[in-house]
Amino acid sequence: MVGTAAIATNSIASAVAAIGGATFGTLCIRSEENKKARKREEAIRVATAFKSFYERNKGVIVPEEISFFADIDLPTATVFLDALAESQNGQKLSVNNTVAYAFPHTENVLDTLTKNSQAWVESRTQPVLAENQALKQQMMMIQAQMQAQAMAKQQMPAYTPEPQVVQQTPSTDIDPWKNLL
Repeated sequence: MVGTAAIATNSIASAVAAIGGATFGTLCIRSEENKKARKREEAIRVATAFKSFYERNKGVIVPEEISFFADIDLPTATVFLDALAESQNGQKLSVNNTVAYAFPHTENVLDTLTKNSQAWVESRTQPVLAENQALKQQMMMIQAQMQAQAMAKQQMPAYTPEPQVVQQTPSTDIDPWKNLL
């Protein structure tokens, strides 16, 4: 610039403008790089906060937690969780004027599978157990009847039939047909 000022004094303005333009361009590039770096840092903070609360709360996340721990505003946290819930099959829950998001979690899935399998086994064994109990009761009744019959046989005197005496009447040769003639 000093060389331009010494040689061409009327070109100083354009040289200063060129330097100013280059400086402004450099600042814009650096500003854009700073914005990208801040966005990256914000994304890392949000991801770290989300991962922490996801594990601790077994998939249930509240936007206020993300907002506070990731140092972002609440609407940004809500937009992030809305988008994530939509793409990851999460559910938006409203509880007492508070919004929470429930995301699929492996422990919840295992708990659900365990409960479902236990309910299935219970539904299959309950009829069998009821039938088993009914059969036990029937067996007890049959055994009681058999014991009662055995006791009755022991208490009854033995039955001995009395001999029957058949009286024979003397036979007379009376022919009833002869009297008719």
